[in-house]
Formats: sequence, structure tokens, C-alpha cells
Amino acid sequence: QRPALLIACEGGHLEIVKLLVQYEAHLFLTHDQKQEIIDACHRLGHREIQNFLVSCDIQPADVSSNSSHSSSSSSSSSSSLSSSSSPSELSTESKSKKRSR
Repeated sequence: QRPALLIACEGGHLEIVKLLVQYEAHLFLTHDQKQEIIDACHRLGHREIQNFLVSCDIQPADVSSNSSHSSSSSSSSSSSLSSSSSPSELSTESKSKKRSR
């Protein structure tokens, strides 16, 4: 069975990737699965997702030097979650939104 994080990455769904990371889906991934996810992002050109995963340290230990940190101006989604948000920031933000409802 393929991990949900891999499926979201392959589809280019950054907001879903952020939610999965927020709810710690990555904690159950093996080294090989993490490598497969990073490889898929790279292969499919999902640099924003790849950079987000690298910034959250969701990668095999030997991948950080291979990741693309280009400063290309890619269009970002108009979401309240920034692509540089860490999982703890996402969690805090989510809790704040729940309280305000």
C-alpha cells in the first residue's frame, strides 16, 4: 500500500502534504519511502513540495545536499499556510482556527 504522503506529493497537492505533515503521517515512513517521496517530487517537478519536506526535515539523511534550493519565482497558492511553516507552526495555527469557530 502506498503512503498518503507519496500520493499527495505525486499529485502536486501542497496543502494536503502540509496537513499530512501537521498530523505526523511522515513518522510512519521508512527511509526508502521517504527517498521515494523526495524522488517523486524531484522527478515530477514539484519543487515547492520538495523544499517544504526538506525544510521539515522529512527526508532520508543523505538527500539534503541533492535537493533543489533554487530561487525561481514559482506561483504559490493563496492559502493561509505559508510554504515555510514548520509542523509545529501549522499545528498552532490549526488550533487557533478551531478556537475561533
